[in-house]
Amino acid sequence: IKDGPNLRCKPSCLNFAKSLGIDINLLANNHIGDYGPEAVLETIEHNRKYGIRTVGAGKDLASAEAPLIMDSPIGKIGLINVAENEFGIADPVTPGVAPLSPIRNIKKLKELRKEVQILIIAIHGGHEFNPFPSPRMMETYRAFAEAGADIIFNCHTHCIGAAEVYNGVPVIYSPGNFYFPGNSYSAFPWFYGYLTKFYCDKKGCFGYELIPYHFTKEAIKPVDQKDLSGLEKHFQELCEVIKDPEMVQKMFNAWCVGKSGPLYLNVINRVHEPEFPPDWNDREFFRRWCTVKNIFNCESHKDMISNLLLLIDQNKTDEALKNLPLLEKYCSMDYLNRRKDNILK
Repeated sequence: IKDGPNLRCKPSCLNFAKSLGIDINLLANNHIGDYGPEAVLETIEHNRKYGIRTVGAGKDLASAEAPLIMDSPIGKIGLINVAENEFGIADPVTPGVAPLSPIRNIKKLKELRKEVQILIIAIHGGHEFNPFPSPRMMETYRAFAEAGADIIFNCHTHCIGAAEVYNGVPVIYSPGNFYFPGNSYSAFPWFYGYLTKFYCDKKGCFGYELIPYHFTKEAIKPVDQKDLSGLEKHFQELCEVIKDPEMVQKMFNAWCVGKSGPLYLNVINRVHEPEFPPDWNDREFFRRWCTVKNIFNCESHKDMISNLLLLIDQNKTDEALKNLPLLEKYCSMDYLNRRKDNILK
């Protein structure tokens, strides 16, 4: 019982990862616990059988939070993987994923910094279909850079997002989907993304390269020259916006008031109990309230609802909506719409 779809696939799909040379899977995400704690352990075991290492999930909280340390020609590489607090989070005795918890995460980063030459933290979070990070995300990820991370990599939003270099540390806010086909998806940005290649030496990460692609049901293909210049322009515009804290806040305000925020208020408004308090052990009660639970547990959902309520309190919703057309422009990737029919086929 959870909010959102329950996702799974056959273990043989790991052949796809093996054929691409993938040797590590990040398991901290909002779907790893979709079929309960035992399925988390099953997923880890399937990866092990295919010779793929995992990080970000485990038999308990301590195991889930354990970093992956790898040898390389320039020294040890440390990898920490965490996810925003939705469903499937590990606790001291229950299998699940490592939670985003900035104080705990920063402590882990500082401890691991003493042991490795390259330190990476990968986060799973953000606002779906929003190409911009929230102010809270930027503040948190920059704190990870200040704590010693050499690379900060976030995914989850299903669209290409902005990136920045903060104090010499690359911060990738969203690379988009890699391969996620399905007939139910029609949002055009869904089918585009970029791989990120990081260049490192013993002193840390000194550069990164973005490799854009799109996918269909049949294939993942590099973006062709006709679309490359438009995609580069789109990405550069996103990166320019996040250089300006005022613009970041304006885009987030527009998102909260004009996009997903009202849907969340509606969820809270329509859940009523004929008798209160109910039987807390009744799973049907939880089923009715699990979306509300997710709004207040998940950092990105909580960002949105808190900011929307603040704007309502300050009577600034109309002001926020003035920036909605600009936000819609950044979300739409309109310059590539001539390819939409072919992509969706």
